[in-house]
Amino acid sequence: MATRINTNDPRAIKLLDAAGIEYTIEASERSQLVTPASDFWTIGNIHYRGNILTADLSNKLLPVRTQQQHAAHRDSAVKGEFVTADLPFYIAMFDALFKQKDFLEYAQQARDFIQETLRNRFPITLTRPSYSTRGKDIVTHNYGTKDSYQTKADIIGPDRVICRADRDTTNAVLGTNNIGRLHKVFNWLNGTDLSIYRFNEKPKELTDAVARFLADPVGAGVNCCGHPGGADASLGVRVNARSASKK
Repeated sequence: MATRINTNDPRAIKLLDAAGIEYTIEASERSQLVTPASDFWTIGNIHYRGNILTADLSNKLLPVRTQQQHAAHRDSAVKGEFVTADLPFYIAMFDALFKQKDFLEYAQQARDFIQETLRNRFPITLTRPSYSTRGKDIVTHNYGTKDSYQTKADIIGPDRVICRADRDTTNAVLGTNNIGRLHKVFNWLNGTDLSIYRFNEKPKELTDAVARFLADPVGAGVNCCGHPGGADASLGVRVNARSASKK
């Protein structure tokens, strides 16, 4: 049974991951997720892997599952069902919402839901970094699905607020090397810059990890050290549904 914890402190989480302890993060009793007026929000102009998409973001998190289980659910989902996405898709969706914040009437409501989710849960993505013992690391996106693809880069480095020196890492992990833009988006989402948490040195053997979001009032981050056996909820999206047709 997974240990239940009530903190998103990245240092504590990295220690649990390093020890191979499975855990889920409990929502704070003092903070409840925003309840939107509709079942989902439709977000257009999402620039993802050379396409411009429209997608729905569910107002309810997908159930607690491991990354492998989220991937299996995505591959077996029927059309119109909400599924888990990879980091580049979520980042592109956040960016699209930010760009439309002044004229989408529900932009603030969607933003509040995302912020509360990142602060109160530790949402899983379908991005899986694999840290190599030498040479470049491999980042698999849409892990475990028929849509999987890979990027390669040396993503090992210090835990820190992302900077220009991290452009190769963010390009491989987040799908963009525009550091300034990432900070603008997360300052709108969370009121803070974006940090990255990752392996700080080469492992002794090839090691897989799971990428998740995390945030609190003083920082937001992408944790690329998650244990593959860990389980949590995810942000549910759907593309090409009747309400979210590809443009």
